[in-house]
Amino acid sequence: MNTTKTFSIVSLILGIISFISATVLTIEKLAVLKDPSHVLSCNLSPFVSCGPVMNSAQAAAFGIPNSIVGMVGFGLVILISFTSLFVKFPLWYWVAYAIGVTLAFGFIIWLMTQALVVISALCIYCLVVWICIIPLFWFAVANLLQRTRFRFIQEYKFLIIGVTYIILALCIFFAFKDYWLSLL
Repeated sequence: MNTTKTFSIVSLILGIISFISATVLTIEKLAVLKDPSHVLSCNLSPFVSCGPVMNSAQAAAFGIPNSIVGMVGFGLVILISFTSLFVKFPLWYWVAYAIGVTLAFGFIIWLMTQALVVISALCIYCLVVWICIIPLFWFAVANLLQRTRFRFIQEYKFLIIGVTYIILALCIFFAFKDYWLSLL
């Protein structure tokens, strides 16, 4: 597989941003566990509020806080992306990477629906991860499929990423449309 330096650098940057976001969220979770009256840095408005999300059952989908799962996963993204700047990995490695990123993408879609529809709150640190996972997923898929009949994904990945962001923005708008409209 011909992995470009651009793919590796983009993955590395997105992995670092997501890792930092997951780490800050983990620190906030630990602060709340230590002191339940702790004021979260991410409680910014009536709907941008990490507290309800952090205290939901969905916040520990695998029995441990999702942010810890994110720290491990994004740690792997950082390690693989950095290493791929210097080492050429075989195809099976990139297939496994794409599967991992696809599972993460599916998981954030589930988390988005839970946050926006069930919990009715938006965690800003989660949003940062969502924003990073979208291009991470599409870059991984495009990289993997660049020599197949699905190479159009490689050619249109920026358009696809933009459309995915628009869908995310619309989901956020409609989930909190009463709030947005009250601002007018």
